[in-house]
Amino acid sequence: MGLVNRIQQKTKRQAVNHKHDFSKVLLNASLRPNEMKISVREKYPIAKFNEYPKVSLLEKYKESKIAIHFGPIHSLFLDENVSGIMVNGPCQVYCERNGKIELTSIQFRDNEHIVNVIGKFAAQLGIKMDENSPILDTRLPDGSCVNAILPPAATKGPAITIKKTSKNSLQLKDLINSGMVTEEMAHFLSACVEDRLNIFISGGSGAGKTTLLNALSHLIQRDEKRIIGDIRGNDAFSIFQAIKKGHDGLLAEGNSNSPTNLIDRLEIISLLSGMGTPIRVIREQLAGAIDVFIHLSRLTDGTRKITNIAEVQEIKGNTIVLRDIYSYQS
Repeated sequence: MGLVNRIQQKTKRQAVNHKHDFSKVLLNASLRPNEMKISVREKYPIAKFNEYPKVSLLEKYKESKIAIHFGPIHSLFLDENVSGIMVNGPCQVYCERNGKIELTSIQFRDNEHIVNVIGKFAAQLGIKMDENSPILDTRLPDGSCVNAILPPAATKGPAITIKKTSKNSLQLKDLINSGMVTEEMAHFLSACVEDRLNIFISGGSGAGKTTLLNALSHLIQRDEKRIIGDIRGNDAFSIFQAIKKGHDGLLAEGNSNSPTNLIDRLEIISLLSGMGTPIRVIREQLAGAIDVFIHLSRLTDGTRKITNIAEVQEIKGNTIVLRDIYSYQS
């Protein structure tokens, strides 16, 4: 069943004339009056999105029970123009400032200095890191994601990445203004969220997956929000089974180079869960659980854009077939 049918069925609207081109029907909301009482464009006006109060990161951490300090890079963490921090070595400290990655003048004394800083902030979070537990993957009280790795897992030396939560909760209208999303896409995605479709967001690191996920979550007009930052491990297959039983309206994200690459990753995660589920069953669960894929890319000029929106159609042979709704042309 196509995505148009799913939306119409869930909202109990009259059927759409399938002679229309799929992308034109939803992206341009060109539906006849007798087919839909209110067009997507009229039902989801951008001006109705709510505004949220501004709270600085410094204020958040003054109020937080946990005062995390990141040593030499702490000033970057408190800089509200910085959205990401990467430490690849004592003299390789990068930050993402206003959407651009730049090499900073901040330096550590040596690799041992980086190890000590990692150990201190991990201890503040109640996590022990050593050669037996050399990988840290956690979230701070404000939602910022912190990753660190130590030898022997880090063959080229210790490393740190921090993906900060935005000081403002961005709305879909902000993403339109930034060029990440077009108005037509915004209307379509609003309809998908409103009609409780299951949406998976794919893209590389720093492409804007979490930013888009949070913006879409603000459109959910119900008490229960089903939002998953990144599906991992044993959770994957259980989540797909829950969706098949009627728990719909999921928003999730995952690192990948394309929607098909994310499907491959989800299949592998499910296979490695140890449940012994045949790959054919896993594919059927995936195809039945996911309605829409959104892929984000970070372009060479540093901007982030939705470069692909696709619907899940069917399984042909051993492949889950996707149909493009929108494809970015540079």
